Amino acid sequence: MSYNTEGYYKYSKETERVGAMLRSTVQDASRIFKKETIDTIFKTKKVNDKDIGEISARWAWKVVGSLKNDHEKQVKLLMIIWMFYKKGINIDDDKTWHLIWMKIGLPLFSDKINDLPATGKVAPMDSLEKPQKDEGIDIDDENW
Repeated sequence: MSYNTEGYYKYSKETERVGAMLRSTVQDASRIFKKETIDTIFKTKKVNDKDIGEISARWAWKVVGSLKNDHEKQVKLLMIIWMFYKKGINIDDDKTWHLIWMKIGLPLFSDKINDLPATGKVAPMDSLEKPQKDEGIDIDDENW
């Protein structure tokens, strides 16, 4: 049963541990993947004292890791990033890239959010900052 349709989920320490291990493993694999592929494609390239290789790699990682899995649109964005990189253009400052990102990238991010369970869908509507965690409160001691 998928996460967003399950009516009740029983919390357990084992589930928390498995989740933490999975997250850690995926983060490690992603870091290695980025280093050995994206960072290899977008090597250091200084233009006007800016490393457009680093900038391009950051944007490429956003396309790969933060957008809905729409292969055709993701490939299109990655090819555009690569063309700007090859021409020595800093896409952080490029108005054409900003327009492309608004037309293709931002909607793919929105689509990815909409694939999440209800809690994930409403999270961007609130504050983007996480509240401070109060370590001294036990859930059993709260008055509901």
